[in-house]
Amino acid sequence: MKTLKKLTAITLIIIMIGTLFALSGVTGSALVEIEDGDYTYVVNQDGTYSVYSYIGSDTDITLPDEALGTAVTSVYPRAFEGSAFTSVTIPEGYVEIGTDAFQKSTALAQVILPSTLKKIGASAFCDCASLENIDLSAISSLTTISSYAFSGDTVLTQLNIPGSVTDLGVGVLKNCDSLKNASLPGNLTQIPDESFSGCKSLTSIKFPEKLVSIGDSAFKDCALIDITEFPKTLKKIGESAFESASSIKTLFISDDVTEIGANAFYPMSVMNTLTVTCYENSYAAEYCYENFVNYTAVEKKLGDVNLDGKVNILDVACIQKYKIGEYDISSERAKDLADVNKDGEITVRDATLIQMKLAKIIDEF
Repeated sequence: MKTLKKLTAITLIIIMIGTLFALSGVTGSALVEIEDGDYTYVVNQDGTYSVYSYIGSDTDITLPDEALGTAVTSVYPRAFEGSAFTSVTIPEGYVEIGTDAFQKSTALAQVILPSTLKKIGASAFCDCASLENIDLSAISSLTTISSYAFSGDTVLTQLNIPGSVTDLGVGVLKNCDSLKNASLPGNLTQIPDESFSGCKSLTSIKFPEKLVSIGDSAFKDCALIDITEFPKTLKKIGESAFESASSIKTLFISDDVTEIGANAFYPMSVMNTLTVTCYENSYAAEYCYENFVNYTAVEKKLGDVNLDGKVNILDVACIQKYKIGEYDISSERAKDLADVNKDGEITVRDATLIQMKLAKIIDEF
């Protein structure tokens, strides 16, 4: 409940100097509520304002970028929780949307965000049941999307998270029933717990190129998602990560994965229709054997670029054609086997090494 004393612009001048030293940032406690027109504000630590509440009747609004000659740079936590807004434009200059800022604004269908935005707080747009249009892709300053920020937004169909985001909270898109596809920042190393849990319409996901860990229940109950492999950088698959993800039929898990949590592929209806391809004597092979997951263990043959189970001159030709754009080495398994010198690239040097081994000039790569 808001209990701050309202002050007129005249009174503000008198008390401003005496209170600024005690004021905290957007997510802290503030001592002063300032009224200007249909809006009230609180003062941030840097002297800018956070919009705090709205008493007008408009449902299609553009938030103020200044009040009483002072820049407005953020939306205060819970400022518009449960609002009747249908459309909100947040102007340039705003850097943060606070915790629960628009939570349960069930009529909110469209949000336009500024390019200056740096942080979206926890549950900021949680349970906005009409939200179908929100574009983050061009916000290059955005670094943080906190836990459950868009959770429960049941008509949201797509969300592309920009590459600038380095801090992604748990459950960001949990229970977004209509979400069909999403892309994650290329530099993100972890998909947090529950990130897409309950996204029952999700069919595809673009994994980050540097992904190391998939969190617990990250894709639980995503019955339509279909993936065939992970980035080679992946080390860990969390508990129940793909529980009830029944559309995954074939999946390659490399020997770089060294941890798979309980019920990662579950229940039995998923385990019976899924076939995992993995390398002999790998952690994945051991996991599948011990957890009754169907699997095929294959020998890891460096240089087997075309995945035919043999290393020969055809593999050399594949690399040569790949370098001139006439052959596709796109699967993670093929990339792994083609990079015989393990320098992270597929080059003519790899083709040369295969030739040298075939000619018995070298014994191993």
